[in-house]
Amino acid sequence: MKSPARLLLILLFTTAFLLPICALAQPSEDETRNDSMQDVLEWLEVGYKHLMANDLDASIKAYTNAVHLAPDYAASYYNRGNVYTVKGDYGKAIDDFSAAIRLKPNYTEAYYNRGLAYYNYRGDEFYSRNKYDLAVADYLTVISVKPDFAEAYYNCGLAFDKRAKHLHAIEAYSRAIAIKPDYVAAYNSLGTSYAMQGHFNKAIEEISKAITLDPKLTEAYINRGRVYDRKNQYTKAMDDYNAALKVNPRLTDAYVNRGLTYLHLKNMDAMCADYKQACELGQCSELTWAKDNGYCN
Repeated sequence: MKSPARLLLILLFTTAFLLPICALAQPSEDETRNDSMQDVLEWLEVGYKHLMANDLDASIKAYTNAVHLAPDYAASYYNRGNVYTVKGDYGKAIDDFSAAIRLKPNYTEAYYNRGLAYYNYRGDEFYSRNKYDLAVADYLTVISVKPDFAEAYYNCGLAFDKRAKHLHAIEAYSRAIAIKPDYVAAYNSLGTSYAMQGHFNKAIEEISKAITLDPKLTEAYINRGRVYDRKNQYTKAMDDYNAALKVNPRLTDAYVNRGLTYLHLKNMDAMCADYKQACELGQCSELTWAKDNGYCN
């Protein structure tokens, strides 16, 4: 019996801290005294108001006006880069954060947000091939200046995990938790890294801390359920998937993973029911596999 390839992997959820630092970059006292900068600062304020109103195109236009008026003013690029990040245009965001850093080499917020943009980037071959290493480099630059910035350690851990450097990821998540002991996402991600290393008991311990802190964190239940499944503790795995579905009855991954547990228990009718439910929610590859192998009608 050949299981579908994606089900053989323990592709654990992580909750990325993906929101950029979007507060309006504040001008210095000298800049506010410079009459030639007043128009630039007004456009920055307009851009920020549009961003808060979720009018992203208008916000970009306002920040672009600021760039044209003062091409050597780093904050204009930084703020526009934030909007491109929110819009999901990570290539343009990277360009703007890089421009801000060239003009202001100690711009830690720009390094951090560029790291987020690298992490999420899709497109250019160079960036796509090296984006996680580039993200790590930016996060480490931030950490060198702000060693108590828990989110920088956390996101560094996510990038390390993507490069399969799980020991480095474990260290990064642990650092984040030391700074911020109630960091739910860090406990969840720390547990997934331990699972990737095959340390299942430690994985369960850390993910359970995330659930204690946030009993409605569905991805933590799914992650812990997958670890229990790997340990052949199917009843506990089922309990976790059921708990996730109690929080969100339309959670596709809970049906998919519970279906896999039913497969391990040789309960094909229940497996098919879960795969059909997942397909109704838009995830049909498991049901297709089950039909192709004669398990489901």
